Parts: sequence; structure tokens; C-alpha cells
Amino acid sequence: LLGPHVKFFCLSYGANLAEEIAVKMRRLVMGEWYQSHWGKQVQILADQASRANFGNTAGGERLSNSIEGGILGRGGDVQLIDDPHSTKGVESLLMRQSTIDGMRSLSTRITDPRRFARVLVMQRLHQTDATDYALKNWGDDAVHLMFPMRFDTGRACFADIRKREGELLWPKVFTETAVSQIEKELLEYGTAGQLAQSPIPRGGGIIKREWLQP
Repeated sequence: LLGPHVKFFCLSYGANLAEEIAVKMRRLVMGEWYQSHWGKQVQILADQASRANFGNTAGGERLSNSIEGGILGRGGDVQLIDDPHSTKGVESLLMRQSTIDGMRSLSTRITDPRRFARVLVMQRLHQTDATDYALKNWGDDAVHLMFPMRFDTGRACFADIRKREGELLWPKVFTETAVSQIEKELLEYGTAGQLAQSPIPRGGGIIKREWLQP
């Protein structure tokens, strides 16, 4: 799964977003820095160099599309899934299920099931979002990297080097003032999912646990 021959299948919640990400990679590959290092080894094919999809002379490809459309008949060695949900769409049961159905169909969109990789990058947006699906269905060897904005000692993943409860993820850029303002605008439910990576706030979501009295 290393080298210019690898085929990448890249998906996002919308075709426009998938294309924007593909354009950035295409600019990198065709840029002076990349070409000075690997230009003699890899060249983009002139007849397969659209904004969303392109291939190279070594057989490698990058195909891009939305998670909900255009998957049938396409695939790759490595699946890169970046933000499969939109923040509005994830609240709709119908749209959320459509995304999960797209995730499920990816199991057959693999070139060789003996040698493949799947990568999902997203912020938590709902209890039954794509991360929930991946954790339940991608097998015991799947690696879950979870980095909340504020460090949570009870939920820390092995790769998180922070030690103090509440320590910020990137304090040089996302300062305490900046994070507090984001939390104020996202409100409790949005903060729990998008920043804390826990779609259920402590104490409950819409109905608080402490409200339930005998």
C-alpha cells in the first residue's frame, strides 16, 4: 500500500467538498517541490487529469466523490473518508442513514480484500454517526485516534500526550479565549460532539439527568 501504484478512493459528504480536496492534492503533486523530488518517477496522465479524478504513469489513481453517490463501480486500495456527514444532514435520520448505507457499501469497493486500508477523519456529530458505524463494524484491529479540544483523562487515547484534565489541544492557536468563544456559540450539544468528540454531553443532552427527580 505504499508507492505510486496505489489507488486511492476519497469520499466526503458532498461532491464539491471532495473535489476541493482533490484539487489541493493535484496542485501539490504538480507543484515545483513535489516534481523536483519525484517528477521523474511519477507523471500525471494527460488523459486522466480532471479536477476530481486523476491517475499517474505508475498505475496509481485518486478518485473522488460524495459518500452517497457515484460509489458503484468504483473503488481502490485505500479508502479515505473525510467528513462523511454535514452538520445539518446528520440531524436527519433519513440523511444520516443514507450516509451509513454509503459506508456499508464501501466494504465491496476494495481492489484486494487481503491488502487494503480505510481511514475515516471526522468530528463526532451524532450518537449513530459514521464513527459509531466504523467502531462497531471495522474489526478489532481498527485504530481509533480521538483528540478532544479539552483533554479528558477518562477517555484519553494512547496517542494523546496531554496529562492535565482540561488541557487544550493546540493552545498556541486555539487559546482559552478562542475555545471559550467557540463553546459559547456551539452551545452545549455542539460543543460535546464537535469539540469534546462525545455526542452526548455529560449529564445528558436535551433532557438533563439531574432533571429526573422522584
